[in-house]
Amino acid sequence: MRQWRVGTVSMGLLLLFSGIGLLYAQFNQLTVAHVALKWWPVLFVVLGIEVLVQNYLNKSPDSKIKYDIFSVFIIFLIVVTGLGIQAASEVGLVKYAQNMISMQDYSLQSPAAEIPIDKQIQRIVVECASNTAMKIHTAPSNSIQYYGTALLRAQSKEEAQNLLQQRAEVNTHLAGNILYLNLNLSGSDRLYQGSYNLVLPEGLAVEIDRGGAPLQILSGKINSDWKIQGNGETEITLPADSDLLITALTSNSTIIKGNLNWIRSGGETLPGQVRVEVNGNEMQAQVKGQGKLEISDNKAGNTQYQAKLSSGTHKLSIISDDEITINQLP
Repeated sequence: MRQWRVGTVSMGLLLLFSGIGLLYAQFNQLTVAHVALKWWPVLFVVLGIEVLVQNYLNKSPDSKIKYDIFSVFIIFLIVVTGLGIQAASEVGLVKYAQNMISMQDYSLQSPAAEIPIDKQIQRIVVECASNTAMKIHTAPSNSIQYYGTALLRAQSKEEAQNLLQQRAEVNTHLAGNILYLNLNLSGSDRLYQGSYNLVLPEGLAVEIDRGGAPLQILSGKINSDWKIQGNGETEITLPADSDLLITALTSNSTIIKGNLNWIRSGGETLPGQVRVEVNGNEMQAQVKGQGKLEISDNKAGNTQYQAKLSSGTHKLSIISDDEITINQLP
């Protein structure tokens, strides 16, 4: 007759009920983590009952209780894990894990806001944190409009909205005729992919200082001088009637993209350009597309590219070592 080893039944029951629980959770879209964390001490009870039953059934003086070493070892690992979970529960880690498991993703937008522009303001300086992307439009207005968007993890939509309200920071201060606008979406393990959407007055000078996040300027007129500095991908779409002298300063010669006619300082040109003669000097230029070309001296030690749209009345300067894509609409 085959001898019963203590631990075999406990291991079997553990596998049986674990499988049933996981299968039930799959079909009913339930989270079994809460139940497992609450009922794991039952393993002690089942194993203890098995030892008592084995001792009761083997009353012979010569009989010894034999154990299924492998099963007991597995149960021992589970028990140690359970004790660790219990210790974590006492310090609040289990509750934190349960909250993280039950959280959902919410894509939310903060309420739109507006900052009036006084007549004395001549320039806007936009400072943006490294984790906050920006999308910028321009309009013939006397104010700045903005709102933030973010992807958040929270227990409910209301909690996510409160978190976005706490994390979205927009600060302004005035220094002479310059308005400083500081944008930040404070990142955390519950807030990511934050960005700000802004509408800036098209007639004011703008300086943008960002810390590595992407920047998009979408088909808006630029009727003043703009300066963009800091790393991060830059994508600009300009209307057909733009009147700009665009300068890109970078140490990476492969990042300039788009449909503008660019020329590199010193006569070296981007791929796809040809040699032309300007003022009696032979140089390379791209002859297709709109816009005139100019060469300027490189004073910053990096490679400089320029393209002129129409008369080049206003200046758009970009200092970055990340990809710069500029397209002009037909």
